[in-house]
Amino acid sequence: MHDEKVVHLALKASEALVRMLADYGVNHVFGVCGDTSLDLYEAFSAQSRIRHVLTRDERSASYMADVYARVSGKVGVCEGPSGGGALYLAPGVAEADKSCIALIAINTDVPLNMSGRYTLTELDQKALFDPLCKWSAVVVQSERLPAILREAFKRASSGVPGAVHLALPMDILKQRVPDKEVYSQPEFGMFPASPPEPSFSRLQRVAQLILKSEFPVILAGGGVLTAKAWKELTSLAETAGIPVATSISGKGSISETHPFSIGVVGSNGGVLYRHEIVRNADLVLILGCRADSTTTEDWSLFDNKTKIVQIDIDPNVIGLNCPVELGVVGDVKLSLEILNKILAGKVEAARVAKIAGYLERHKQAFRKQISTFISDEAVPVTPERFIAEFSQLLPKNSVIIADVGTPCPYISAYWLQPEPGRRFICPRSYGALGYALPGVIGAYYANPDLRLIAVMGEGGLGMALGELETLKRLSIPAVIININNKEYSWVRAHQKATGRKLFGTDFSFVDYAEVARGFGIHAKHVRDPATLRSTLREALTFEEPFLIDVVMKPLGEVCPPVTKWGG
Repeated sequence: MHDEKVVHLALKASEALVRMLADYGVNHVFGVCGDTSLDLYEAFSAQSRIRHVLTRDERSASYMADVYARVSGKVGVCEGPSGGGALYLAPGVAEADKSCIALIAINTDVPLNMSGRYTLTELDQKALFDPLCKWSAVVVQSERLPAILREAFKRASSGVPGAVHLALPMDILKQRVPDKEVYSQPEFGMFPASPPEPSFSRLQRVAQLILKSEFPVILAGGGVLTAKAWKELTSLAETAGIPVATSISGKGSISETHPFSIGVVGSNGGVLYRHEIVRNADLVLILGCRADSTTTEDWSLFDNKTKIVQIDIDPNVIGLNCPVELGVVGDVKLSLEILNKILAGKVEAARVAKIAGYLERHKQAFRKQISTFISDEAVPVTPERFIAEFSQLLPKNSVIIADVGTPCPYISAYWLQPEPGRRFICPRSYGALGYALPGVIGAYYANPDLRLIAVMGEGGLGMALGELETLKRLSIPAVIININNKEYSWVRAHQKATGRKLFGTDFSFVDYAEVARGFGIHAKHVRDPATLRSTLREALTFEEPFLIDVVMKPLGEVCPPVTKWGG
């Protein structure tokens, strides 16, 4: 008889999983416990390389992992149990995937031998997540777990970054994994991994279009921030004299106090003078942006005479929403580096100065136009006055995580981000409320040196209220600003602007400062603009969690920067 080869089965699958996550550079996993997760939690508790952050809601765990990934550039990881745990992780997985953010969501599950028998919390997790992310897999053999996890990191971080999902049945987590299979590929723990190089000849043609155009404009999206290409973009704007507009997700692609920054454009947070500038362009360079309906005002910012160049890591978005003169598939950072080299010294200084002067005249007129709004002494506080005070007090290392609704258009339009980079984060893909509060927790673990501010309305705060306990338990020194106007203000304003009946959008008044104090959080209630500045200053210098409950005029009673409503 021949001697049989002995395979050493060193680790339980749950232990192998945690070890591999740590080897990929994962320092934090956000999640909620459950019966199916007991072996996984034993593995977390037995090591010190990964901190498990317990949340009060799986949605919050997925939002934390999403924002963690955006701020750190590392793959975010969240986890939850079977059944409702999978259902509640789904919103953040979908948001991260459509926003091109690398995230791995892990759900434990009922044992394989109990599937198909109406077992409590049994759910077809793969069927649920397949349409929501880049890839979903169920681990049905313990020895395959390491290979599947390596595949998950590759898929999340490579090409167009996105979310992946893994289902781990309880019995698989108890089984053993061969030693030789437990290895990682840490280069896929950051994103974008292996960025594709663009065609040099196509970029030469782009450069020629820029040199021939009389008034080019750049439209920058979130892809610029994911690629960390703000230095290269700023250099192109300066040397070629090209104004830069951004989508909401692209806010921060260039400093918004820069002479060549236009600011956010589009139907949510754009303003009319910025749209006029884009419409006057004879060439628009769309960089890392899908040119979606919101950013382009239902595709009305360009006409048939405008030449469009689109550069994107995703070939599927090029020419999807508008006809392009030229498309370039490749990493935005690499593309801009090459363009800067090609254009160096070829653009006349007089042209650059002329365009800079044109932009400054528009900006001066706009500042004069809104000056009366930002000094408004009305009670309750107006959104414009809030943003004016808020903008003047924010330290340079601030990161704002905002819910959709009232915070998004006002911060997009009126807060001029002084430093480039991802300093404003908003869930633009699916518009989920309740994102900002858990978001600051994810951002804190990505970079604890940042000054973190969540801005949300009471609709969103109500959905995430339990995470005030998480914030306090973890002693995270974030500022939570609640815009309190007793309604789902965005929807109610839309009803009013379109002449519909005001229905199903109003709340009773809640003093959220008192609610926050119940969680042990320092909090203040503000109604009068005379006390707003001092309260903001106190909160921004406080070294523990601080909630400000600001009673504010609803969107339907002011003129918000939402162009379809006349703003």
